[in-house]
Amino acid sequence: MLKFMKYFKKKVIWKYFIYIYFIIISSFTNAQQHPKLVNEVLNKAGKNRNELEKAIDYCIKTEDSLKLKAMYFLISNMDIHYTSDYYWENKEKEKIIYNELNYSDFDKAITEFDSIKKMNPGLKPKVIIRKDIETITGDYLINNLEKAFLAWKTSPIKNVKFDDFCEYILPYRISIEPLQDWRSSYFEKYNWIIEKLVCMGLM
Repeated sequence: MLKFMKYFKKKVIWKYFIYIYFIIISSFTNAQQHPKLVNEVLNKAGKNRNELEKAIDYCIKTEDSLKLKAMYFLISNMDIHYTSDYYWENKEKEKIIYNELNYSDFDKAITEFDSIKKMNPGLKPKVIIRKDIETITGDYLINNLEKAFLAWKTSPIKNVKFDDFCEYILPYRISIEPLQDWRSSYFEKYNWIIEKLVCMGLM
């Protein structure tokens, strides 16, 4: 009975070792399935890594190799991009609500700001930096990707090379502006330009 128990114990330990080994190998393989630069950004993303992987998984499920490459392009270049914003705070470091865009003209915005300054001595801007890799969502990336592909494939620019598409059509931001769903509104507002150029034979 004692020999059997020893044999059984060794067998269980050996199976457990094999199980752990395959988990480690599997994890390593999954980590290496993306391009090197993409893995580097994923590792920098911290808690937001799941959002980036959500966007990648979506592209994999589409079975569209170009969409996956496009998403890899966005993510591999993401770590240098961020939103730079600010709000106003008083000398007690309390946030003061003021948005110059809420006023119908510049003079009204200035008048209101002067009033706020009088009531809040020491008023100063507080800069906020939001890194894309730490804040961007998977849904935002997916939405941007699909709308970029739609613009590419259903317009006169559909013959643009994929590399040029990634550089000039796919990006979701221009500079350090807040992330916004700008594609839909821009398409509706400026689609007439493409139609005009087509009619003129320029595209």
